[in-house]
Order: sequence, then structure tokens, then C-alpha cells
Amino acid sequence: MYSLATQGMFGIIDFSNLTTESGSLIPSSVWEGLLWITYQKQLLFVFAGDQDLETYDMKTNYRQVVKTRSCIIVKSSMFRWSILLYGITFLVMLPVLCHNMKHSFYFSAWKDKKEGIASLQILDKQRFQLAKEFMKGLNMTSQQWKNHQNTSKPQKPVVVISIITQSRRRAFRNGYKSYYLTQTAMKFLELIQKMDSGFPLKVFICNVDIDPHRYSEALDLGRAMDVANRFSELTLLSSNAKEKEKQDYMFCLNKSLDYDGDFIFLVEDDALPLDDALHVLKHIVEVHVGSKFVSDRATPRVQRTAFIKFYHPDRLLQFTSAGIERIPELVSLAALLSTVVTAFQSLFLATLHMSVQKMHHLWSYWFIFFVLVSLCVGRTHLLRLRQFLSPHLYSLTPTPSCCTQAVLYPRHSARSLLHYMETKTCNNTYAKDHILDEFPGREHMMAYLVQPNVFEHIGLYSALRGEIVDPLIL
Repeated sequence: MYSLATQGMFGIIDFSNLTTESGSLIPSSVWEGLLWITYQKQLLFVFAGDQDLETYDMKTNYRQVVKTRSCIIVKSSMFRWSILLYGITFLVMLPVLCHNMKHSFYFSAWKDKKEGIASLQILDKQRFQLAKEFMKGLNMTSQQWKNHQNTSKPQKPVVVISIITQSRRRAFRNGYKSYYLTQTAMKFLELIQKMDSGFPLKVFICNVDIDPHRYSEALDLGRAMDVANRFSELTLLSSNAKEKEKQDYMFCLNKSLDYDGDFIFLVEDDALPLDDALHVLKHIVEVHVGSKFVSDRATPRVQRTAFIKFYHPDRLLQFTSAGIERIPELVSLAALLSTVVTAFQSLFLATLHMSVQKMHHLWSYWFIFFVLVSLCVGRTHLLRLRQFLSPHLYSLTPTPSCCTQAVLYPRHSARSLLHYMETKTCNNTYAKDHILDEFPGREHMMAYLVQPNVFEHIGLYSALRGEIVDPLIL
């Protein structure tokens, strides 16, 4: 009869005294702790080591490769390591590493909306203090900045940057006031100082506030930057906020064209550029789009481009969000990582004699593992790894609908968009975002999105809505 010494709920076998009915010992080469299962009243074992997946029939003392669909056999050593790896990864490491990473599966830094608002307000104040310190330490005169921001001699800019702004006068109960314009404007000036003069830029503030003389933040910045005011004095408008937003956008677009730049970059005042923003902008303009103009006529690549967005909400950039590149990207990433790990194991972990079938099983195991890790960490955080390497790793994809925080227009496209916007009237259900969605198709051009994001949306208080927004949607 069988002599068994099993351990644990999975029936781990001790082969030291195990014999067949004929009394012969099972070979020591298969004495590793293994899962035992019963199939059709026969005791089957899965042998570990470098052998093929095989079974041992106790009655006939005959080995054979299992080829039945009705029996699922798992190596106990593999199973134990799988439980250990998945447990450490998904229950220990990722929760610790990702609890502060917004839009990841493990994000838990904010217990509720109120705590999220308080956290963002603290960050806002810290950035504002840094911006004020930078403004005090500017080593160029105001006139030098106004003439041209990153060259010693005035010259035609490649890109004209227009920061669209209006006052957010509301003071909250805890005394918090937003200073988004100061943060964004000073960040641009800081980055421009670091840019080489071979990529001339011009940045100015486009003030669309209905009472410009009471907008103290824009008035203060006017000492260091050009400011274009849409209104010369207090102006009362209709209650159609969406239409005013469209007209504000048209005004800033038209004012930007006056500086005779090859490209117009419209940036809303609560879109904070990241440290590599201008380097990415330069790369996109010179490599992906092409910045050559001859007698105000664009090259073919530029002519086919309607606009390029440099920001899209992080929550809409996840693997589970709509986007034709998302699922192929997830599959490609998991396939690449699983291939690398499988190759490493086969070459360096004494499994050189691994069969092709076993390598396929191992590859599938790692593929599932990396798919789950990617989904838990979040696509936006994985994309940000490119920021630490090179602007060349940023990608251009077809732009989704929504959001105009930072949009780059070729000069010819800006003119066409102005004409198109003049024919449209916005309302509560039809905003300027919808006009931009329609525009490329009408002009038979393409619109793109740069990924990962080159800007951070810091606008906790929305001037259009007149209220604090949910911090999780920023």
C-alpha cells in the first residue's frame, strides 16, 4: 500500500518512505515536495526540477506527460513562490510606494475631499512663496524681459506664449486666496532663463478680467512682463459665461499673432509648466512638427497640424480610460517586461534546460503579474518615468476631447481657428472645447496630444464655475 507523509492543506508529500504497491521506492530524483492530486482514483504527482511536466502512476510505476484538459496540475514550489511574490508585491510594496500617488489603485493620502483641498492649498501657498522669491531675485531689468525673454537682442520668436488670466476674487473661509498667475508666470520666466538663445521665445500675460484695474496680481506682474488687457475699464457683460470664455480665447489668440511668432502657445493661468516643459516644447516644434516657415508659409508637416495639446487630465489618461493606444500600450509593456524576466531566469538561474513549454508557462505567469502591477500603479505614473530620461521619449498621439489648459497652434492654424470661432456661439451645452473638437476635421488636419503631461493643473478654484473643484479631478 501507499506510505504517505503529507503536509498542509495542499497535501505536500514527503517521499522519503513512499513506495509503490510492488515495494519499490520512487526514485530520489523526484523527491522534492510536490502537490499531490487525485484524478480518476489514481494518485498523480507533478515532478519539479528541470524535467518536463509529468506524472507518476503509483499502480503501474509508469511516467507520462499529462495531456488531459480535465486535470489542472500546479507545481507546489511555483505555487508557493507565486503566493509569496504576489503577497509581498500587492499587499506590502505597492501600498507603501503608491499611497501618495494620486490616481493609483492604492492612493490613500486623502481621507476625504476636505483633506484633499487642504493639502492642495498648502502646496499652492508653498509654490507662491517660491514664485515671489524668484521674482525678487530676477537678475534682468523689466525692460529686458519685455523686449525679449531669452535673447540679448530682440528677434522674431519661434513660439509666442500667452498666459490667459482673470481674477479669482473670492476669499475662502480659511483665508485662502489663489495666486495661480504668479506661480505660472514666474515658472515660465525661470525656465526661459535656462533656455538657449537659439530657440527664441516671447511670453506675455493676456488679461481678460472685466475689471483689469482691480486685478492686482496682473498689475504687479506687469512690471516684469508685457500685459495685454481685453477691457480698458470695468465692463458688464451678459450672463453667458461660455460665450465670454470663447471671446476671451479669441482675443488672446489674436493678440499673440501680433508678435509674429511661428507658433502660438495659449496657456491658462492655472496650468503650471513642469521643469522640462520648454525642452519638450522645443523638441516637439523642431522634430515632430517642424518649425520652418518661408515667407509666412508653413512646411507640409506644419500645414497638416491643427494644434497640439500639452495637457490632459491624469484621470483620463489611465489604461482603463478611452484611448486607442491604451490597451496595446499595456500589453506591450507587460510583454516586454515578462520577456526580459523570463530570459534572465533562463540564462542566469540554472534553468538552461527549461523546455519551450515551461518557458511559455513562465512567460505567461510574468505577463499576468506585470499587467496587474501596471494597472495598480497607474498609467500616468509609468509615463512620468520618461521625464527623467529624455524629451525624445515623449509621444504624440491623436488628441482626445476636452480641456484647453495648454495648446500649441501653428500660425496658419491659429488664423483659421479665429475665423471658425467667429461663426459659432457658445452656451451652457456648447463650449469652446467643442469648437476645438470640430475644427481639425473641418480643416482636414490632425490634432495631437503630448504624453506624458508637460503641465500640472493647479486650479483648485475655477473662475468659470465660481467654486472649488473636486481635488481628485485635477
